[in-house]
Amino acid sequence: MRKMLQGLMLGWIIVLPGMSGGTVFIILGIYEELLRDVAALRIKPYWPMLLGTALGIFLGGTTFALLVTSNRDLTVAFLLGLLLASIKTVLLHRPAFTPGRGAIMLGGFMAGFFMGGEPVGVLKAGEEVNLLLLGIGGALSSAAMFIPGVPGSSILIIMGIYDQILF
Repeated sequence: MRKMLQGLMLGWIIVLPGMSGGTVFIILGIYEELLRDVAALRIKPYWPMLLGTALGIFLGGTTFALLVTSNRDLTVAFLLGLLLASIKTVLLHRPAFTPGRGAIMLGGFMAGFFMGGEPVGVLKAGEEVNLLLLGIGGALSSAAMFIPGVPGSSILIIMGIYDQILF
């Protein structure tokens, strides 16, 4: 039952833009154990979590779509609060700062700054989602779920298919 509730929480959270599944795994204290089990293909104990995650994705996606369409500003403020609340947990597990890591961080900041003004996505508004693009987006966002700080939903936003999937 505990794994099912963890999955429900995970599914609810990974639907939200900016929320990382890997960060949720760290907060729940199961990140390293989960990686070891997945690497060893021991997934049977995680079936309840997968079922809870599927239910959480459905419930979270439905609720989030309703909240965004009815009260966008408060919903975005709530998401920002959730993102800021998760920073402490992620920073507790950070490696030591080195000049190389600083250069990578600076490069990422500069790339984000220069790309910020560019339109994102590969689809135009109202365009149908191609099944191949949907499959690629799903695979990439699922893989990103295991990386703390990389939200799978953000990958869908970058690919321009988040709105089509959610709404």
